[in-house]
Amino acid sequence: MMAIINDILDLSKIEAGQFELDIADFDLCDTIEQASAAASFEARAKGLALEVRFSEEVPSQARGDSRRLHQILLNLVANAVKFTANGSVVVAVTSRPGVGNDALVRVQVSDTGIGIDPKSLERMFEPFTQADASTTRNYGGTGLGLAIARELVQRMGGTIGATSEPDRGSTFWFELPLEPASRHADERHAAAALAAHAH
Repeated sequence: MMAIINDILDLSKIEAGQFELDIADFDLCDTIEQASAAASFEARAKGLALEVRFSEEVPSQARGDSRRLHQILLNLVANAVKFTANGSVVVAVTSRPGVGNDALVRVQVSDTGIGIDPKSLERMFEPFTQADASTTRNYGGTGLGLAIARELVQRMGGTIGATSEPDRGSTFWFELPLEPASRHADERHAAAALAAHAH
């Protein structure tokens, strides 16, 4: 019940314009790994393989709202685990140059789950919407998570989407423009890496 209330409050704040980004330097790879790990207990309980893959070009440090990034990704990974009975869930992270010095980071969550009719995909991002009545009956949920994820991604200047096929799994993805971390943050990261290597 509390989760439902929090989702409704979150969406209400966003739609009412009472939404502020908390921009700061953060560890991008660590944030993605933590969000994915939060769904790993349920994945293990179902016997699913949960993998996180980073391409070499993905910056380890970035500047943006790490809490909201965590929230978006956790929603997508938790959904993938929920709707997958066997097989795997893979989080793949890539990056390419964006506008100016920004990096356009793409996070893709692919599963081998029940899939979605392509005709239903677009409305999956609408509030209180799921694929059909049987989805709610069999899996529960409010149908708010993807709507919140879409609003957050758009407020952060990014895009979100999905591809799917019934009984063949789904891939949900989002792209966010992230500023480079400040030089001070890079220096701290380099010092921490050096200290870890020394041990």
